[in-house]
Amino acid sequence: MGSTIQSKNIGHDIGQSFKTLVGGELKSYTQMMDDARNIAIQRLVN
Repeated sequence: MGSTIQSKNIGHDIGQSFKTLVGGELKSYTQMMDDARNIAIQRLVN
């Protein structure tokens, strides 16, 4: 198993928290999760 942790900046986090009030996908976080997964997989391969 491989893992990695990433974070966005504080301004972006605040903006996304408003998005949770109305619902819907937080696309930038979904992309960040996909990127982190790919990094973790690459670490396992190398």
